[in-house]
Amino acid sequence: MVFLGGGGLVIGAALGAAVSTWKLRLLLTVFGGLALLYGLKHLPSGPVDDDDGGVLAMIAIAANFGGWVIGLAIGGAVARVRR
Repeated sequence: MVFLGGGGLVIGAALGAAVSTWKLRLLLTVFGGLALLYGLKHLPSGPVDDDDGGVLAMIAIAANFGGWVIGLAIGGAVARVRR
């Protein structure tokens, strides 16, 4: 589930419903994107196997970041409907 972005989706939806301003959600997403880019920079360049742990971890982190963004949007929409 974590590999497919489920963890980021759940946390993003919960935080999106709890945080009321879009500015703070955007700020959190920008910092998450910067962390993702920092992590991607430190992947080894060169031939790597498909089952390399670093590559699999970065795929999972990228999927969870995508889930985070989608979860924030869903949580924001739910919070707007709920109010």
